[in-house]
Amino acid sequence: MERGRALSDHLRRRLLRLRARGPAGEGAPLLRGEGLEFAELRAYAQGDDPRRIDWAATARTGSLQTRVMLEESGLWLACAVDRGPRMALGRVRPLAQTAFALAELWLGAARARDRVLAWGGGAAELGALRGERAAAVALARLRLRGEGGALDAAALAYLDAALPAGGALLLVADSYGLEALVGERVFARLARHRWCAAMVAADPWREGIPLRGAARLRDAAGGGTSVVWIDAATAQRHARECARRAEALLERLSGLGWHARFFDEATPASDLLALC
Repeated sequence: MERGRALSDHLRRRLLRLRARGPAGEGAPLLRGEGLEFAELRAYAQGDDPRRIDWAATARTGSLQTRVMLEESGLWLACAVDRGPRMALGRVRPLAQTAFALAELWLGAARARDRVLAWGGGAAELGALRGERAAAVALARLRLRGEGGALDAAALAYLDAALPAGGALLLVADSYGLEALVGERVFARLARHRWCAAMVAADPWREGIPLRGAARLRDAAGGGTSVVWIDAATAQRHARECARRAEALLERLSGLGWHARFFDEATPASDLLALC
């Protein structure tokens, strides 16, 4: 419990710093904090409060430098968890279990007056709830949704409409489903004025299919079955294709302004901090 709270506190501090820097990590901040906690110095950008200029640092560097201050409340945190059938896969346990652990850490960063949005097969209605209470209710409803709510364009449109500029969004999604969504205009639009991250579920058999010979396989998404012949060469081709698709997906997400990382059923939730 104490470790979980420490991780969520650490994540919150990182999100406050990221919000101060802006969606791309540089330039004018999306929302300016008026708190008293000093975060860092950065180059002055148009729109910054002139009262925040650090004249000593400006003299040292030869260019205007401004002090970034952290605001202790007022974050907008949004989390969308893919509830499609592929998230039930896994070699040791379902990918969905790790997905919930990631969502729990992310929403656990909410405090005081923070606002929370959640989607997991549908929007979690939170009314006027805020902070820790909103996060707890959102997580409970995410767990109750059950399988069947795959992330889709309608979910992205909801997040784009509901999450204001300056908010922070985490998608936890299946890689194959995400490949089909990155071409949607709303996907790129989400990252223009928000800080967006994606934790992407890796293919459980990305290092090679363990089966050999004639094997009956069931499609996780459609439910259909077929018999295929799997030999060592087939397993190797599958591993190479998984690596190629993963690299291409990360490159495309980065090009759209997203921060992305793959996870599997053994990934600790603390890996989420590497994105921030």
